[in-house]
Amino acid sequence: MSGRPIKLLLDEHIWEGLTEALTQRSYDVVHIIHTGQRSIDDEPLLELAAAQGRALLTYNVRHFVRLVRLWYETGREHAGVILSVQLPPAQMLKQAERLLTPPPHSIGSPRLRPSHLPLRPTSARRSTG
Repeated sequence: MSGRPIKLLLDEHIWEGLTEALTQRSYDVVHIIHTGQRSIDDEPLLELAAAQGRALLTYNVRHFVRLVRLWYETGREHAGVILSVQLPPAQMLKQAERLLTPPPHSIGSPRLRPSHLPLRPTSARRSTG
């Protein structure tokens, strides 16, 4: 694959096993607890992710929607924030891998499409159209 692959930083409430599972599949993933910064506040967490060029995966929708909006309004950049509902480990792995694997027509593109994609249980999807 050409281009920059998406790198992830997992917030502390995300299943720790996701780090190992995705790393074994050749994704670049770090869990916040492995950085020695457990219980870090939201803004320093986003700053850390941005400094490392990592998208942040979090369940903390309420706080990060406001924080991402504030960063946007003030012109601050980050590598992305992925908002998720809490999922069972196997389903979280499947959804994360789906998100990290680009569709065949976009090989080489490092961007997430759309710019934020909430992860939801597969059974909760509704058909559109």
